[in-house]
Amino acid sequence: MKMEKDGFRLVDAGARLIPDANSAYDPEKIDHSHYVMAVRELFRQQGFNPKKAKSLITGINGFIGGNLSKKLIENEANVFGLIRDGNRSTFIFHEKLDHKITFIDGNITDKDLIARIIGEYNIDAVFHFAAQVEVGVGLTNPFLTYETNIRGTYSLLEGIRQSGISVDSIVIASSDKAYGSY
Repeated sequence: MKMEKDGFRLVDAGARLIPDANSAYDPEKIDHSHYVMAVRELFRQQGFNPKKAKSLITGINGFIGGNLSKKLIENEANVFGLIRDGNRSTFIFHEKLDHKITFIDGNITDKDLIARIIGEYNIDAVFHFAAQVEVGVGLTNPFLTYETNIRGTYSLLEGIRQSGISVDSIVIASSDKAYGSY
């Protein structure tokens, strides 16, 4: 099945968008509908039905996490969000979705907390978007970046494993920064 939108097409497992051969790469052209398209295709490929699913989103206060939470809520999913700080000037609060989400305060590097969340809420799907994405911060504070992005990811996976719950789907997002210059 060919999935295209605005010169971008779906590749790999439906979780990465790349530019069409006839268009120049412009990350500003990627909006939430591109991510929705990618997640919808990923669900189709994995046979995952978001309706009534219990979904944990790390990085829920970010652009992708906020837009995904909106789509999951529209599909009647139960959304749980791991949140590090109480920033209320984000998409979730602007769209007044916060009262439809169960927020859990904590740090992505806390594998015991992750195991408890997965086990207590019997999570079906995990969407990992928590990351330190600012290049400037990465240059001035690489330790924080490695702690969040690398330790955070393996702590999440270990917490899921330790929970003993069979999670149906785990989606781990990355950044174009991981691929270097274009």
